[in-house]
Amino acid sequence: ITNTSGTNIGVNSDMLTCSGTTDNYAVNGGCGGSGNLVIGVNGSSNITGASAYGIGVNGTTVVQPDAPTTEAIGTNGSTLSYAPGGSLFGGKGYARSENTDVGNVTNVYGLFGIASAPAPAAAANVCYGVFGSILSSGAGDCAGYFVGPVYGSGGYLTPSDDQLKTNIEDLTNGLDVVMGMRPKRYQYNLDGFPTMKLPAGDQAGLLAPELQELLPSLVSDLVQPAELDSTGHELHPKVAFKAVKMEGVIPYIIGGVQELAHRNDVLSAQVAQLMEQVAACCGNSPGGMAPADQRSSSGSGTVRSERLLIDPNPTSGTTILTYFLLHDGHARLEVSMEDGRPLRVLHEEDSKAGEHSYEWNTQGLASGTYYVALIVNDNVIVKKVVKVNER
Repeated sequence: ITNTSGTNIGVNSDMLTCSGTTDNYAVNGGCGGSGNLVIGVNGSSNITGASAYGIGVNGTTVVQPDAPTTEAIGTNGSTLSYAPGGSLFGGKGYARSENTDVGNVTNVYGLFGIASAPAPAAAANVCYGVFGSILSSGAGDCAGYFVGPVYGSGGYLTPSDDQLKTNIEDLTNGLDVVMGMRPKRYQYNLDGFPTMKLPAGDQAGLLAPELQELLPSLVSDLVQPAELDSTGHELHPKVAFKAVKMEGVIPYIIGGVQELAHRNDVLSAQVAQLMEQVAACCGNSPGGMAPADQRSSSGSGTVRSERLLIDPNPTSGTTILTYFLLHDGHARLEVSMEDGRPLRVLHEEDSKAGEHSYEWNTQGLASGTYYVALIVNDNVIVKKVVKVNER
């Protein structure tokens, strides 16, 4: 049919009042041109009695270069229900292969979406392969719900632009929140909830009720729909469960690490200050930290307390650490940075009472101040050593 006015219809079948039959179809054939509606295939179903399915479909649409169009829709499904119960689908895709021969079916897609826009990107405001939006605001409503693993090669994005946010302030209780979390190891109850396609094997994570006590905004109540057969009979009941937004935990972990780093800096500064005070008080005496009345007398030949000597000090290369033990014991020589951070254990052994020495090569160290500690059982002697560059 070719016409320049009115309505052009290739094939029209109106079956809006049919009932009691197996299948009812209404079809318009392919058409091309311009007008308010240009529809390739249109099916409209008006359900007036109990039915298993009601389907409305619009087919392929091609927009020519000189025909600007508000919306171009390849397939469009719209469902409006005034009846109680049942499931509503704006669009539904189902693909199933029954052929068990390997290689006979390349790919099986329940729903497949591709979007493409030519360069420059300004040719399209947005370009989405699949777009889902939700208009209701009920608890647990989702624009997308997937039963089984979800893969995204480019990662998953969440809105984080500061223009989208209000009441922005620093997070200060990260460590307290993290310490309140109780991670668990577990397996999912696959037999108890077969329709949810839960992952098999060992898992690790948080329990939603416990996390809800700490961070209620990260826990949502969701529902896995009941599974029905073609007659509407319930095969598996719906499942109400709690879900966790795990990416919301990350800021608290970051904040907790930053709090620990700050505490470590404070403690390191305090240790460095204490070591400096110890070195200034006792580091230049041959008796180290031992009380004056316990140091060996000059020329007596008897060791009356543990001691640590460093010679040469300052040093540019090799220096000798000489230590004296009053009794047999486990001796360890450790070196620390000026700020108190441990650097390495130089020497460790079970030693006899008496004099011992260790040759320490400092050529790999940067110039600066270091602290050497002699630890004998529960006793500690600290001496300062200065490393200088070779001339």
